[in-house]
Amino acid sequence: MRVESIATVDEIKGEMIVGKTVVIFDVLRSSSTILAAFLAGVSEVIPVETLGKAFLLQNSETLLAGERYCKKISGFHFSNSPSELSSQSLQGKRLILSTTNGTRAIQKAMRGEHVLIGSFLNGSAVAQKVLQIGKELTLYCAGSRNEFAYEDGLAAGFLINKLFELSKDPLELSDFSQLLYDGYLQNINRIEEVLLKTATGKRLAQLGLTEDIRYSSRRDTIPLVPYLQEGRIFVHPETYSPTR
Repeated sequence: MRVESIATVDEIKGEMIVGKTVVIFDVLRSSSTILAAFLAGVSEVIPVETLGKAFLLQNSETLLAGERYCKKISGFHFSNSPSELSSQSLQGKRLILSTTNGTRAIQKAMRGEHVLIGSFLNGSAVAQKVLQIGKELTLYCAGSRNEFAYEDGLAAGFLINKLFELSKDPLELSDFSQLLYDGYLQNINRIEEVLLKTATGKRLAQLGLTEDIRYSSRRDTIPLVPYLQEGRIFVHPETYSPTR
């Protein structure tokens, strides 16, 4: 299996995703928020780019979560906060999610044959699913403010590490994929510390959102694999076990 990687949302091109498995990483915070929402019991997550569409889709069975430049959107129930959503009881609700960068990244990945949501929280589960699918793989780092986000790269490196552990066949890494893998191995014992020092981590910490960083740095705590289907995000029933 060949593993390609993309550094930011603006770098994605059709040939990088069509016919391939695509794993999207937006560690701080959309990927982590999506996983926390499913753990809290939501039935699906609907990613939307604009606030107008988010409010248009809202009804008694839906909740709104999101941010613009790290700050909660006025009129929304929740911010784009995994630690906040993890404390909720949301069985059967649908969550509409709109963020500065993560939902745009998801929209741009829709042409992939299989599109999965990855993070530190579910690395092993995603690795197992990727190997089960057996397609060529593209790791898609969403980035932040049109720049590469180191936390996304480290999570991609974590997934590569898990693939090496679980795969019976050899992996072929692109140069950038090798760089992400090496970066993860160099920081394998201090992920939370590094995330607190990234550009995104510093912005969140300045806003008092350190708990979101800590939550997002935990490895293999949520064995769910969210996947994109017809513009919405679900989890496979066999992996779905909400805690509340």
